[in-house]
Amino acid sequence: MCLSNDTVRQIVTDALREKIREKPDAKYWSVSQNDNYDYCKCPRCAAADLRYGSPAGTLLGFVNKIAASFPDKTISTLAYQYTRQAPRGIKPAKNVSVCLCSIECNRGESIEDGCADFARDVRAWSALTNHLMIWDYVVQFRSYVSPFPNWHTLQPNLQFFRQHGVNMVFEQGSGRDRSEFSDMRAYLLAKLMWNPQANMDSILTDFGDGYYGPARPAIWAYIHRLTEAVLNGDRQLTIYNIPQNEPFLDSAGMDVLNRELGQLLRTHRDDSVFINRMMGAYTPVLFARMERSKTDSTQLVAMLKWPTAQLDRNLRAFTEGCARAGIRNLHEGGYAPGQYRLDYLAYIENMRLADGVANGKRPTDHPGLHHLCQRRPERAHQQAHRRNRLPLQLAGVPGHRPPGHCDGRGERAGFNDTGFLSAGSAVVGLLSRESGV
Repeated sequence: MCLSNDTVRQIVTDALREKIREKPDAKYWSVSQNDNYDYCKCPRCAAADLRYGSPAGTLLGFVNKIAASFPDKTISTLAYQYTRQAPRGIKPAKNVSVCLCSIECNRGESIEDGCADFARDVRAWSALTNHLMIWDYVVQFRSYVSPFPNWHTLQPNLQFFRQHGVNMVFEQGSGRDRSEFSDMRAYLLAKLMWNPQANMDSILTDFGDGYYGPARPAIWAYIHRLTEAVLNGDRQLTIYNIPQNEPFLDSAGMDVLNRELGQLLRTHRDDSVFINRMMGAYTPVLFARMERSKTDSTQLVAMLKWPTAQLDRNLRAFTEGCARAGIRNLHEGGYAPGQYRLDYLAYIENMRLADGVANGKRPTDHPGLHHLCQRRPERAHQQAHRRNRLPLQLAGVPGHRPPGHCDGRGERAGFNDTGFLSAGSAVVGLLSRESGV
């Protein structure tokens, strides 16, 4: 959308006026960019971006003119990604509120210590307006149930925002979905947003005693161990990651909670409320272990030897724990625990195929690969991706040759010598439509 085009501005103004007519009592209205980097770069917009030192200036000029038509309303706009840097030579109008977003920041340290460019932007925007809101992010969005020890950053960040005149904060968590310690994290943030100087340890102890009861010491020990691992390591914690890439997830730390909670679950087996709450704390440990097993060659090779029924029992323990804890989705795009179980079983079966191929079995002997050879491989990959499933995991066990590839007609299969790709959320193989190898 061209922000320097008067006709575009009039279209947006008319559309907003119609929306306001439908809800005349609403005070705040958003006129904001889309969630991407596809902004207008025509000569006039590019010149404005250069003049203001940031695309935020061009956006702000557009929004200010619209806001002038609605003096009794507050028009909110985002300072997000390419518009995050404050402009020069222009200020938000009196009835314009700027919402500054911290999506890029490292969560292993406070913003002031670990995200210097965003701290700079907070200071710069606070010098331009008294109507500054922060959109902050406080959970692991790629893996809702993955351990995410950002506790030590929550209070310093809110204190920093308050110090620089921020008068509104949106702490984005998992919304209606549950995530790792979501109840406790929401309680703490609600208290700190009322009073950023409150005693955080007292808040957490009060919640822990009332919610976790006898399990609080074990949960505290686990959280402190993970936090110390982050602080003593590379201090990196991002909101889009997976357990395989998190060095703070050492087995010893997870063993603490596994051992202590296991005993408590057995002791309080008849207390359904307690059990449900404990499963909310316990399922992230199960999830992290299952995910890290995929890329640990020793654990993966051992898992390939398990009977499928044994593996499925472990996976069902996870899905049942999710059900008791009220965990419906594993990341922000959806992805139900039950589907995760099925995909994990398929993943291991494909790993067994890879191991079988390496030991002399024909790839077409495997019904899973035969099924894939009956369809267009690239279409199968696209369909799996659209359903938020893992990609087609035709990959190899470390040290072995990867499995076969299809010719697209279901007739031939051969070996790929290109190895396999590690693609963040999964290990994926390369499918080819070439005939004959």
